[in-house]
Amino acid sequence: MSDKVKLTPKGFQKLKDELEYLSTSGRDEISQFMSDIMSEGDISENSGYDDARQKMGALETRIFELETLLSRWSKSTWGRRSALTHRSGGTLSSQSSPRTKWIW
Repeated sequence: MSDKVKLTPKGFQKLKDELEYLSTSGRDEISQFMSDIMSEGDISENSGYDDARQKMGALETRIFELETLLSRWSKSTWGRRSALTHRSGGTLSSQSSPRTKWIW
């Protein structure tokens, strides 16, 4: 995917912080939970283990999304910033650049 992603410095830092948390503490928490469940014995019919595996999959997917997004970022130049300050976040595409995602 070659879409450019424009981020404000605050948006970039927010995503970078989320990636850092998920890559360290998030993984550790789920790994510890899985370890605790595995210590209980047979995991073949343990729904807690299945839940933990699904959470780990979702976590790894989000980490991949963030890494991809941050690898495609470019600094945004806000000519009309005041028109967008009431929004807390989201995506926006313009007619002049429909493949650009804005995150603020």
